[in-house]
Amino acid sequence: MSRAVDQKASPNRCRPAPQEDLRVAAGLLTSEGKVLICQRRGGDRHGLKWEFPGGKALAGEDTAACLRRELGEELGIDADVGCVLWRTRHRYPDGTRVSLTFLHVPHFRGEIRNLAFERVLWAKPETLGSYDFLAGDAGFIRAISRGRVRVPGAPVGGLAGAGLTPP
Repeated sequence: MSRAVDQKASPNRCRPAPQEDLRVAAGLLTSEGKVLICQRRGGDRHGLKWEFPGGKALAGEDTAACLRRELGEELGIDADVGCVLWRTRHRYPDGTRVSLTFLHVPHFRGEIRNLAFERVLWAKPETLGSYDFLAGDAGFIRAISRGRVRVPGAPVGGLAGAGLTPP
């Protein structure tokens, strides 16, 4: 009996605590005017969707450290992480909320190896809209295509035709 009284006295008791955003760091690696993109494996969450390499930050890990770690795990490279290019938040239909930080990766050491994806490829920035990207990346892709994101060292107008030298 007292149990029912307790529940009536505290109607908010069964509501879940607010979920914190997952902090995600993604890297923009460029070579010869192209951008590195990765396709998730078919059996993974959001399978076969395209994304920029990177991943979830661990507790207490800053975004640059997160991206360095993730690029090592996913691509087998040791990356120099540059400036923040874009920040956004996104809520997926399942309720998952992410805070995404896109960072420039001006240089890296080692050969890129596909250690975690279905496919990895270099794409021309103007073709990014033709790939089925994760919904959270959509705003960043629009910003690149409209020239609102400028990679350090690239000419004004975005990445298209930037003639960047390979890392």
